[in-house]
Amino acid sequence: MNTITKVGLKSDYRLNELIFLNELETKLGENYTLKKTKKECCNVDFVVRRNNKVIGYMELKCRAKLDHHPSLMIGYTKLQKIQRLYKESIIVWFCVDTQTIWSCKYAEDLLNSETDWYYGSKVYLIDKSKCGIGMEALLHLCVVKRW
Repeated sequence: MNTITKVGLKSDYRLNELIFLNELETKLGENYTLKKTKKECCNVDFVVRRNNKVIGYMELKCRAKLDHHPSLMIGYTKLQKIQRLYKESIIVWFCVDTQTIWSCKYAEDLLNSETDWYYGSKVYLIDKSKCGIGMEALLHLCVVKRW
């Protein structure tokens, strides 16, 4: 079983993102590419292509200590904009401590999730039961469900 190599510094989430994405792209195969969005303030992180055709988008959250919470956070405004502009999105949370992956395809019912405030920002609390767990569940969303 391949594991994602964890970077020592928890604050270095960009490097953890790159390691995660490299692993995902390898498992998806050569027909898929993941490219960082070019807009600095874009509400999704990556454009996903299959055979050079845009098929969807991915929002990736690399965070520590996600295992200790019953829900996963995403910014209120971010999810609202995904709803308006990027409906063909998969949202992924990657716990850098345990290498646990949670993923879900954007669906309107996510907007019915509980909300809360986190460091002065309104967030949605996505129940983990709405998400698949692990790389295989993410690959299923990407390949079998066809984005």
